[in-house]
Amino acid sequence: MKLILPWICCVRDNRHFIPKLIQRKARLVSSPEYREKKERAETLFTAQWHGNPKLRGDLRLHARCFFPDLRKRDAGNYRKMIGDALSGIAYTDDSQLVSETWERAGIDRENPRIEITLESAA
Repeated sequence: MKLILPWICCVRDNRHFIPKLIQRKARLVSSPEYREKKERAETLFTAQWHGNPKLRGDLRLHARCFFPDLRKRDAGNYRKMIGDALSGIAYTDDSQLVSETWERAGIDRENPRIEITLESAA
């Protein structure tokens, strides 16, 4: 199964947590940017999944990142949000991912995106 996430919905892993004081204790919570983009990604993935049943067993994920510009980026820095967003839609839990490949596929100024392919590892 192939899914596509537009660049506007992507957020790097290092923007996941922000410090917050909760009951006088410092805690890390998901940043508003992370929550917003994860919700967008979930909506898009749900629409692309078309109500198919969740994949079972061990899975392989291959992601091809088409960046919007020439800035240096690490393709793997987008994995946490995408794995979390797919969880509950394409599979039950991201612990099913036994293999992940993150590839810099090039620059696409007109249509930056991450293309995700999921398949059984069996």
